[in-house]
Order: sequence, then C-alpha cells, then structure tokens
Amino acid sequence: MKSIMRFCLRSCCLLAVVLAVTVNPARGQEPTWKAGVAKAIITPEKGVWLAGYGSKRPPDGKLHELWIKALALEDPKGNLAVLVTSDFQGVPKEMSDRVFVQLKNKLKLERHQVMITFSHNHCGPRLGLDLVDYYPIEAEQVKLVDEYTSLMETKMVEMIAESLTKLTPATLAIGEGRTTFAVNRRNNRESDVPLLLAKGEPLKGPVDHSVPVMTVSGPDRKLVAIVFGYACHPTTLSFTKWCGDYPGFAQIAIEKNHPGALAMFVNTCGGDQNPLPRRKVELCEKYGHMLADAVEEALKKPLKSVSAGLRTAFEYVELPYDQVITREELQTFTKDQNAIRKRWAERMLKKLDGGEKFAPTYPYPLHAWRLGKEMLVIGMGAETVVDYAIRFKVKYGPGTWVCGYADDMISYIPSRRVWLEGGYEGGSNLYEYGRPALRWAGDVEERIAESVDKLVKAVREKAPQKKAFVIGIDGCRPDALLAAKAPNLQKLIENGAFSDKAQTGDMTASGSGWGSLLTGVWREKHGVRGNDFKLSNFAEFPDMLARVKKARPSSFVASIVHWAPIQQQIVKKADVTVSYKTDAEVAKAAIQLLSEKNPDLLFVHLDDVDGAGHKYGFHPTQPKYLAAIEKADEYVGALLKAVKDRKSFDLEDWLIIVSTDHGGSGKGHGQNIPEHRTIFLLVAGKSAARGTIEPAPGIVDIAPTVFQHLDIPINPKWSLDGKAVGLKATASPTVGQVRDSVAIANRKLLPADRLDCERIALGDDDDYKPDLVLLPNGELILVAFHQHKKEGNKVLEQNLLFRSRDGGKTWSKPEKLAQLGREPYLTVLKDGTLFMTGHLLANDVRNQHGYIHGYLHRTTDAGKSWESIRIESEGIKPKASNHSTRNVLQLADGTLLLGVDYDGGDGPFLMWRSKDNGKTWDKTGKCEPKDFKSKYGFFGGETWLWQARSGKIWALVRVDSNELPIKDRPIKAGNDQSDHFILFSSADRGKTFDRIRDFGDYGEMYMSILRLQDKRLLLTFTVRDLNPPLGVRAIPGLETDDGFEFDFAKDRVILDTKTGKRPQGGGFGPTVQLKDGTLVTSYSYRSQDNKTHLEVVRWKLPTK
Repeated sequence: MKSIMRFCLRSCCLLAVVLAVTVNPARGQEPTWKAGVAKAIITPEKGVWLAGYGSKRPPDGKLHELWIKALALEDPKGNLAVLVTSDFQGVPKEMSDRVFVQLKNKLKLERHQVMITFSHNHCGPRLGLDLVDYYPIEAEQVKLVDEYTSLMETKMVEMIAESLTKLTPATLAIGEGRTTFAVNRRNNRESDVPLLLAKGEPLKGPVDHSVPVMTVSGPDRKLVAIVFGYACHPTTLSFTKWCGDYPGFAQIAIEKNHPGALAMFVNTCGGDQNPLPRRKVELCEKYGHMLADAVEEALKKPLKSVSAGLRTAFEYVELPYDQVITREELQTFTKDQNAIRKRWAERMLKKLDGGEKFAPTYPYPLHAWRLGKEMLVIGMGAETVVDYAIRFKVKYGPGTWVCGYADDMISYIPSRRVWLEGGYEGGSNLYEYGRPALRWAGDVEERIAESVDKLVKAVREKAPQKKAFVIGIDGCRPDALLAAKAPNLQKLIENGAFSDKAQTGDMTASGSGWGSLLTGVWREKHGVRGNDFKLSNFAEFPDMLARVKKARPSSFVASIVHWAPIQQQIVKKADVTVSYKTDAEVAKAAIQLLSEKNPDLLFVHLDDVDGAGHKYGFHPTQPKYLAAIEKADEYVGALLKAVKDRKSFDLEDWLIIVSTDHGGSGKGHGQNIPEHRTIFLLVAGKSAARGTIEPAPGIVDIAPTVFQHLDIPINPKWSLDGKAVGLKATASPTVGQVRDSVAIANRKLLPADRLDCERIALGDDDDYKPDLVLLPNGELILVAFHQHKKEGNKVLEQNLLFRSRDGGKTWSKPEKLAQLGREPYLTVLKDGTLFMTGHLLANDVRNQHGYIHGYLHRTTDAGKSWESIRIESEGIKPKASNHSTRNVLQLADGTLLLGVDYDGGDGPFLMWRSKDNGKTWDKTGKCEPKDFKSKYGFFGGETWLWQARSGKIWALVRVDSNELPIKDRPIKAGNDQSDHFILFSSADRGKTFDRIRDFGDYGEMYMSILRLQDKRLLLTFTVRDLNPPLGVRAIPGLETDDGFEFDFAKDRVILDTKTGKRPQGGGFGPTVQLKDGTLVTSYSYRSQDNKTHLEVVRWKLPTK
C-alpha cells in the first residue's frame, strides 16, 4: 500500500512538473533545467485480459498501441525527478515496490524522486494483484499476468534509465486550457446526460474542467515534451480491443501537431467523473480531440516560464478503516451472490487462517513538489474525487496541480462530502480493491489535508544553506575517546551517528590516513605510503575541498591544520589553506574564519593527541593521553560554539564530522593491527541520523558523506572507494546505514527484539523532566523545567514550553513561562482546556511561604494565557508540604478530579473536585484508603488517576519507605531506589479508596497509562533502580471492564538507555499517539557529563 501511495503522489507531482515543462518558453529564455524523455510500447503480445469492469475480458485486437513514457528533470543543483505516465488501468503496490528496489539498486534513485502514474484506462492490460478479486481465477491467465507484470517492471526501469541518459539543457513553462466532457457521475444519471446537454441545461455536481499543461523545450526551443492532465475516468469504451481511450487519442493528436515532442497524460482527481455520453469509438475519438484542442489552446496563450529549482517532500498518512472486517462477516460473504465479494471473502479468510492480522489503517502516500516559484504539485494516491482538487487549488493558489492515480491503485478516496453521501465512491467499496474492510472512516479528508499542508509548507520554505565542517583529531583511539571526559564530543555522539569500529587503511601513518580521509580513496589510488608523498597521485584523486570548489566555483572552502604536510602535499586548491604549530593557534584561526567568512566546507586538523600518544603512550588508561583528548574536546567545544554564534546559523544546515587518521599502541603506530587500524567516525548536525553506523564504516566514507550533504553529484569517474554514511534518509537517500531503535526486553507477545525509532533532541543542557500532550488540533505541547542556581542554596526553577506541529519531528524554541512549580505535568481535556501542575521548592527564590507547595495552572488558549491556583492542604494540616501533584481526571459527566498529595501522615492524598471545567474547585475531599500503611511505613507521594470502562477509578500512588530493612534492598530509606507504586481503587467516584496491591517493583516511578487506537493500553514509567539499565520503559497491556492487566516481566520496551549508573536523571516518559499510530514519548536523561538533556522518541508499537 505504501508503495502504491507513494506512486500516486509522485505521479501527481511529476505531472505538475511535466505540465510546467511543456509550455513554450518565453522568448530569449536560456535553459535552466535539464530534461530527458523516453517511451516504450506496452501492448501485450499474449492474451492477457483487459483490466476493469469486474469480468473476464480476453483481447480481440487493438485500435492503437499502448505506451509507457518517462520524463526526467534535473535542476541546476542536481536535484532529480522522474515522471512516468502509462496506459495502465492501475499499478499494484507489489509491482511498484519491486520497481523502486531496482531503481535504487541500479540507478541510485529514491522513491521521492520518481512518480509512477497510470491513466486508469479500462482498455489496458491487467497487472499483478491489482483488483485481483475482480476476475475469475484461471491458472493460465494468472501465469500470463505474472509474466507480463515482470516484463513491465523491467521495461519501466530500462525506460527510466534511458530518460536519464538523455538529460540535456531545457526550459519549462506552464499554462492551462479547458474542456467540458467530464461529468460528475454521482449527481447525473448517465441516461439523462444526452438530453440535458441537448437542451442546454446545466449538469449537477462539482467538476474540474481545467487542463493543466507543462512544456519542455530544448536548447533549440523545439518542444521535447508536453505534459497535460484532466480529471475524468478513461471509461468511454468497454469493448475488448487494446486502446488508450480518450487520453490515448489525445496524445496521438498532440504528437501529430508537434512532431518530435512526447505527449504525456496524467489523470488528475477524476475518481467521480465520467466522459458522458460514452460507449462509442467516435465519442472516444471526439473526447480525445477535445482534450488535445484544450492543450493547443493553452499553447497559444503566453506561457509562464518555470524558474530553476526543485524541492520535493513525501509523507505517508495512516488512513483508518471504518471497521476492520471480522471472520464472522467474511464467512457470511462467502455465500454472497456478488462474485467479486465472494472471491474477496474467501481470500481474506485464507489470510486469517494463515495467521495474518489485518491492520486497522492504510498508509496513504502524499507528495508535494515545488518547481521554481511558479508551480506547486500535490500528488495523491489512488482514485481521488474531484473535491480534493477544488479544495487545494483554492487554498494554495494559482499554479497548483492536484493529481491522483499515482503509485498505488488503492481504492476510491472520498472527501467528507462524498463519504457522508455514501454511494459507490463513498460507501462500502473497499472489498473490490482487496482491503480488509468495507469502508474508510469518515475523517480521511481531514487527515489528508493536514498532511498536505505540512508538506506544502516544507517545500515552500527556503531551504537552509548546507555546510560541512570536518574535524580531524590525529591519533585518537576510539576506546580512549570514550574513556576520556569529553562532554562536547559525547553530546555529539548522543545526538548523531557514531561508530567506534570504523577502519583506516593498512598503512596506519598520518600521510596515508589523511590522504584517504580527504580524497575518499584508499592509498592504492592516492599513492601515499606511510608519510612518503613521492608517489602521491592527488592530480587524479584530488581532495574533497578541491572537488567541491571545482563543482561549485562560488563556494568557499578552507583548511586549517597543525600537521604541515596536509597543507603542503594534500590540500592545495582551497580558498584558505594554512598550517600552524599548535592546536591552540589552529582553533583560534578557525574560530576567526567562522566569524568573519562564510565557509561552505571547513577542514580543521588537531595534532596534540597524537603527540601525547607518542610521548606517553596510546592507551585509554594513560592519564596524559586522556588529558590531551580532553583538551582537544575543549577546542571542539569552542569550534562548535563559533558555528552556533554565526549570525546566519539559523539559516544554515551544518554537518559536523569528527574522526581520526589512525589509532596506536605503546608509543607508536604504523602496523596493520586492530589497535592501529580501528578509528572512530562521528556524524552530527541537523541532517545527521541517530544511532550506530552499521556496518562499520571506513575512513574513505567521509568525503562521499560531505559530497552527499552538500548536494555535490558524485561522478562515477572519480572512482571513490567510500560511500555516504550517517545521514538521515531524507538528507541521504542513497544510504540507509544508520539505524536507531528501541529494544524489547523479555519479549513474549511482541514480534521483534527491536523497533525502529527516531530520536529528536530539544532544549538546552540541564533542562529536565519533560511532559507532553496532544491537543485536539494536532499540535504537541511539551513542558519541562530548568534549575538556575542562586546564592547560597537558593534556586530559581524556570518552566519552559515547546510546541510541535509536525508530530514531534521539529520543535519551537522554548517559551519561558511565568507559572510557578517544578516538574510541570500536563493534562488536556476533550475541549482543549489544558492543565499544568507542579510544586515549588522551599528554597526557590520565589517561594514566600517557606515550605513546599504546589500549583495548578489552567489555560484555554493552548498556553498563551494562564490562570493559577496555589495547592494547599486546605486546613487539614496547616503548612503541610505538597509535592508532585499529577494529572487531572475528567469523568463521563464532566466532573474533574485532582489527587493532591501532602505530608499528612494518615493518608496519601486529598481529592479536589470541579464541576465547571476547572474554574473553581471543591478542596474538602480527604481520602482515607484502607490498609494504606504497610509494615514498611509507606507514605504517599504523587498520585496519578485513571478511570476504567466500568466507572471505577484507579489511583497509582508513588510511595516511599521510611523504615528499613526492605528485603534485598541494601539502601537508605527515602532514596528513589526504595520508591514504588501502590494501586488503589474507588467505586464511589473517588470518595473512598481500597488498597489493591503493589504495582511494579522498587525504583519504578512516574507511571502513566495511555489508551491506544487498537484498544490496548500502554504503561510508561521511569526506572531508577540500583543497577542499569535505567531510564524510561513502556509495557503494552490489556484493558478490562474494571481496570487493566500489565505483565511487568515481559515485553518491556526500553525507550531510553542513555542514563548512566546514577539512579537520578531519567525523567517521566509520558506518551501520546498520533493519528497515524506513531507514538511520541518525551523524557530526560543524564549523560556522562552529569548534565540532563531532553529528548523525544517517535516509534510505533506493532499491532496486536
């Protein structure tokens, strides 16, 4: 499904590109693009059935050939896109998946670069599993279809490759014509249309009669390609001859009018549009000529030139089914008189019998392309109805193309209007397409629109200027680096891609090592043996700075080094190439250059670590060797600060690469042994991935990584030995080397030992304990706090608020909140009202009462303005300290409950109530649960409330031991390791509670429960036990009528592993679930530098 969706969206986007390219260029315009075209006949030579109409349709001849065509486009920066158009009825996901694998392996093309569209022609051939249940099962036909599909995959790849080989200078232009044969088939009976047209009466229902056109012209101003679109089903004909229907006749006419030009048709949003009247060849030819005339109309008008520049974005949005089909329903359908539905039910039952579990959603592909400043293309998978085109054209303005029928023949995609009306396109039609449901959920349009808006913003924003900074620390062993106190490098490692198993060449000397790092080839090519440069071959294999300068003469490249031979022998053609005698001078010069110049690529070399190794020994236990590494880390910190201090930093995308040339042992290096050859490689920055680089990279991978990041096309003639590593998939689509994941401990029901994830760092050092919520409008709000030390033992703890509008992928800069109370905790009600609780330490400079007390803050405008209430024990025990009040619970009747803990000694919490949405509170409720005190003398801490389906209220109460001994717990009372949770329940709406049982183990705290979309529960909590692993955990569980079931011993998802041996530091771990099923968890961790850091992890829990 994902493949098909990507296909559809790319097709639409590419259509826009094509349309923009087809228009005649303005006079005098010089080529700013490159374009190449190719085509191939796809008319079957054997008896493959015709597709569509739900019946067996063997072919009995042809009216004209069927085609597949490709248009490749390249902007001046080397950004590529390929549009494929075809006369297929529909391309199935399985086919497009295989094609894209071949495109990546053979042509280094990623899915976001290629869009495969199909006209939805019903006189074209069957393909693979497209509409598989439409047709009777005949073994011979299945074999023919499979063979033909395989042949088409090969032909498509070959044709795309041919279009790339034909890239030549070109200009693009766009225009628009109009034709009116498309009729909204939902609102007009087919039999009534001829009479209505004859009477001149208007037809009903929305339509899109525009004909977008894009021209591509060569250097000689002759048309190379004409891309055009129209929103209408190609279902004029229903006979059994091969034919392209009206789009086929239109393309024949256009190519006849413009010899040498390739005409390419893209079906836009025509899911509910038919050519009426129909069923006659003469009508099909007529509509084809009407469409061709509309294209000619556009070409006669002044066309708008498309300026250079191509930006693309892609995303899957999970579209939910209204209800996944059940086994019982399928068994009923096996007796259905509808042959298609009967075949579908039988096939679905076989899937269930084979152990398959049906997903509740379908990953729907969406694209947004921006061509120059003139054109926006929105690409959408499958059979989209016309409402989408109308909506997005109005919203995004002139030059907007909205295309369907790309990547994947998924099904009809109804708008909200069509879904409410029901009928064929909006009702229970999904069985025809083989989906495990009958109908989509009612909110698919809004889900799609939300994702489209995000993609459009992404392609319209100015792209940051990409820059690269390579830092070489000579002779730095990876194990010594990890043993040293190097907080600056450690932070880069935590937030970037890292390998401590990278390899340098067999000659482990600086000349060979730096030669390979800077050129991207091994010493057999660059010729440097050891430190002997006599046979160097840098003329044939120049350094990366020289290659960048040659590829982009306007760029500024610089090399500042300590070891002079780099300047004297390797890097000779940079704008700045200089050597100094100390690392301090190198760092000072580099900092000055970053401040005064605008480098695109900067290489800095530090040598003192190697000097310390030669003098004292290369080993992670040698103090003076470690001290040299720690000094180098200081220089790295100063260099990174200089980068961040640049006035243009917010508009730049810096890739930071840190590595070394060799390791060492004893007081030397140079041998071909692991201690000398094993090095480290660190890639960090906005475009860097997160996690371990696998498999272990080589020193020759650094130069290709720089080229990839800077968008410098790698010429095969360069014969590089390395490949780009450590970049995000979006930034480095040719590599998938870096993997980040969360581990599953004691796996029982979950299907894998690791789950893919994406981690996002935010905030500053020593920000602490984040909590987040998902607002009804889809925005994420995250709060945390930062403790500022004051005189004596005084502190000021500042609350911070972050916002994300893209599901936690990016976050705003923090807003400093005036609201008091550390450890802020959020609750959002159904109407968007937001509560934040927290407590103020007695030594906070703003505490005027001399003891700990809490606050409850309320906002109805997403945190722009707040109302605050101070939390007290309300006369029960004057001046009793209040600690960590947690969530607000909303009951079915709207009543709000808040559990307030206090040092009362005779009970764990008070129960506040509000019946006016939190504006005022009844604070007199005191809970006196039975059996609260245990033999260990527990007293209450924070309270987290949850309501079961039956109405029973559960209180998860954190408790602390004030007595010893605790069996097998050699710790002091009052430490976090002695804390755990006790579970209480209430059957009277929170007036009284019964103690049920202990919940979890010692050292497990900050618990919260999330209801998942698939009806499971997710429990998240922090581990502060005696021994690692510490950090944040999650456990899936089941909801019962009265409560929940969790197995703490099995399926423990380890979300955070960075918190070290100290039990303090791991924080919270609250989780929300986005519409597409993605889980977003926030937490803080304590790193080796003893500082806390905020992080968000995006992940998905496999469906049950």
